Amino acid sequence: MKISKLPFLLLTFQFLISCGLNNDAQQADLGILIDDIAEGDTLSITQLAPNLTDWIEFYHTTDTEFRLSRFKSSGVVLHFNDMKSVDSLDKSKRLFSSLFSLSPNKKKYIDFLSYGNRLVQQDSIQSNPKGQLFLEEEADQQVILGNIGGERKELMFNGPARLVESADWITDNQILITLISEEENERIAEIFLFDISSQEYVNYRLDHPFKAPSSFEESFIKQWLHTKQINIE
Repeated sequence: MKISKLPFLLLTFQFLISCGLNNDAQQADLGILIDDIAEGDTLSITQLAPNLTDWIEFYHTTDTEFRLSRFKSSGVVLHFNDMKSVDSLDKSKRLFSSLFSLSPNKKKYIDFLSYGNRLVQQDSIQSNPKGQLFLEEEADQQVILGNIGGERKELMFNGPARLVESADWITDNQILITLISEEENERIAEIFLFDISSQEYVNYRLDHPFKAPSSFEESFIKQWLHTKQINIE
């Protein structure tokens, strides 16, 4: 009796495809291998990073060389072993939760706006009939890594000359954070890649001082907040 080989071949083909898909999924979960990053490397990502994309597009309008391919790695991998615990998310800060950048599994978040700031419903302000939210600014900035319903720790602290403008999780353990700073009267743009599992990070810096909008009124952070129905006072 002859036994058909077709079912066996089909099963083998399906198994190989399944293995390939599993390997792709594992690579996506792994994210970027920080230890493999060398000086001068550009940031190559396959995962979605919508805030980073919007940030690049915003500044590209005033600087046509403001592109992801122009951000170069320093090649220096640093550690952040000792993150200090910070304030709990009390009732007065909970309005900020809609602005948090959540990890894909919704267990962790980045909060870079609540420190020293306050949100109130604008329907209580006579000058604004739209009932949007109002943000009061603080000169310094604390970037917080939080667990949903749990502890909050300081990931970065920036003085007035440095400002984080966006955050994207590319895996449950890796975060891309964009930062604008002033150094010796030059505007500097950087992207930081944090890996919270290995507690390492590396920075990518734009390879030239860039042309930015002339005032905060035209900044990316203000535009981003407007998309969340928040006005800055």
